[in-house]
Amino acid sequence: MIIINWNVVSANFHPNEPLLSHMRSRITELEPYLEDFPNDSVFLHIELARDLKTDVYTAELDLRLQKKVLSSRQSAKDVKQAFDSAIKDLFGQLIRTARKGGQNARFANEPMPAGTGPQNRADMAREQGQEVHAS
Repeated sequence: MIIINWNVVSANFHPNEPLLSHMRSRITELEPYLEDFPNDSVFLHIELARDLKTDVYTAELDLRLQKKVLSSRQSAKDVKQAFDSAIKDLFGQLIRTARKGGQNARFANEPMPAGTGPQNRADMAREQGQEVHAS
């Protein structure tokens, strides 16, 4: 079984347990499409930010695969709505990139501790010497 690490970085608010639980349940939809990638080549970076002037949330997701980074950025008045829109877009990109296999890949139950793993999109690409693809 492949265990896929993921992390969450936030700005201007702190994600609570219900939000982290919601994100964990949504990212599991990606798992069937990730089994053919080597264990250490897949990583999901989630950046959540709240604009204090407009009170709009932005969710930016970067999924590092073996040869590239898929990226999605969505904004909404509600953080869950922004995240759900971004994961839906990322899911569409992944379907076009990978073929569905079995259920042998899964995301770790918890995100990595704060401050560990890539902290932004540039870190994701730099770690693997990859190009970044944005939708």
